[in-house]
Amino acid sequence: MENYSEMQKKIVAASVNIMAVEGFYNLTIKNIARRIGVTDGAIYKHFESKDDILLGIISYFKALFESYIRFVKSSSKPAFELLHDLILEKCTRIAKNPDLLSQVHFLYDMKGEAEFVFRIKTFLDDYRDIVVELIQTSQHEGKLRKDVSANYIYFTIEGTVDRVITKWDVSKRSFDLVTEIENLWIYLIKICG
Repeated sequence: MENYSEMQKKIVAASVNIMAVEGFYNLTIKNIARRIGVTDGAIYKHFESKDDILLGIISYFKALFESYIRFVKSSSKPAFELLHDLILEKCTRIAKNPDLLSQVHFLYDMKGEAEFVFRIKTFLDDYRDIVVELIQTSQHEGKLRKDVSANYIYFTIEGTVDRVITKWDVSKRSFDLVTEIENLWIYLIKICG
């Protein structure tokens, strides 16, 4: 996304919004053009096809997940604290920008688009790998149970956090997400620690 023109970024942002609000199958050149107030032809001046726009959207989310990875790699904190901070960072970003939650769900809508699945899976796997690495280091340091697979701990933590995020979203954000995750962390550590 860094090399995109301002208009390309605007097209990608509008596309992400359309997919978040209206769903993947309503993402058309006509809807994108209407959303940003240009003609269909103006879109084609910046992207050759809808597939190119989809690649731009994937790049947008890849940058988001890479920012989580940079967050971890740039810190000198112990792995266990980083794991905690990473989960809070994710929830803080969602709490500050609730549309992000809807936008990320489009990734799952694209599962039928075989050409893009590999690209999406790659950066989601990179995120999972960094979290599992933090869990393994935390296990080695005695902060998390060693008798449970790091992958199972990952699924326990991520699945539980994602469930709370969904509950927060469905309840129309009726509680403080970050506070709830902080409270949840205490119980997750009792289970996994």
